[in-house]
Amino acid sequence: MAQVNQRGNPTPRGNPTPPPEESFTPEDSSNTTKIERYKLTAKYNLKSSNVLKYPSDPPIDLDTDYVVFSFYKYDPPFGRGQGGDGQKEINSGNSGYDLYAQSGIGKKEVYSPIIMYMPEDIQSQFSARWGNVGFGAMTAGALNALGTNVNAIPAGIQSMPGVIKNAFYSVATEAINKIPGTSVSLNQVMGGISGTVLNPNVEVMYEAPDLRGFDLSFKMSPRSSKEAKDIRQICNRFKKAMLPQFGGQALFGAVNEVPNLLTIPSLCQVNFMKGSKLHPYLPQYKLCAIADVSINYTADGAYATYGDGSPVSTQLKVTFKEMKLIFSQDIDEKTPNPEFNY
Repeated sequence: MAQVNQRGNPTPRGNPTPPPEESFTPEDSSNTTKIERYKLTAKYNLKSSNVLKYPSDPPIDLDTDYVVFSFYKYDPPFGRGQGGDGQKEINSGNSGYDLYAQSGIGKKEVYSPIIMYMPEDIQSQFSARWGNVGFGAMTAGALNALGTNVNAIPAGIQSMPGVIKNAFYSVATEAINKIPGTSVSLNQVMGGISGTVLNPNVEVMYEAPDLRGFDLSFKMSPRSSKEAKDIRQICNRFKKAMLPQFGGQALFGAVNEVPNLLTIPSLCQVNFMKGSKLHPYLPQYKLCAIADVSINYTADGAYATYGDGSPVSTQLKVTFKEMKLIFSQDIDEKTPNPEFNY
């Protein structure tokens, strides 16, 4: 029989025997919690047989921390969606930020949620694109004049002697490079004759924020036949959610299952929970696309299965890509509200 380590995962020795069959416990309808996130509501029962969970023992309940994955149908941000019978709800009173934040948010659940233990590596990373831009002498002078006022125009004129010098060497460089076998740059000509080169006037300019991406990894070792089936179903649900469907609708839903079309995969809402509420200290994410699903069926470094063929250990890694950008308005420094945790 496989031994159990401190995390509750069995470690195989020799030929592991099949784990015992686990009896089903009827669900308790009073034990219900709700996720409220960007107008997405996922209702589930922690004891429901329709909700996939790992592990089953120790149980995940309202006294523990856990992560919930809810799956929603993709809603095109600029269209009517699958079926063609939807209508875009646009309120002229909403701000541009609200319209952006709410566009493309799917509201129809396609699969029941998955509830997992807290992964060991939880991070939140932000990045932005800053590019290096080189401004020529004349361009820098003109921009400086335009960026200040009329009285500052002479600042652009002051750069003219350098511009005239640059123009002279540009003509000289072009003439020299017409000589067969010659290839020199403008800076090489200027440096070789006058000991000076062009000032690139490099500035770092802000371009745009980047969409966040993150990975969550889970190592799952079944301790019962039911848990082995749950692990297989959890992996299959993530695969199913990330893959497109063959065929799609056309002509605003008048024609279905068009073979030369693909239906865009489902989206996933990832929520770190503390009991029945969002975790007050861990990051929360906007609706995400599933970018990658990696499954390792030999997570312990060697092939080992139970008698029914189920792997002794399975490593699941899911890569997510957030669908919406994070803005400064999304961050609240003082209010202990998990809705502002990113």
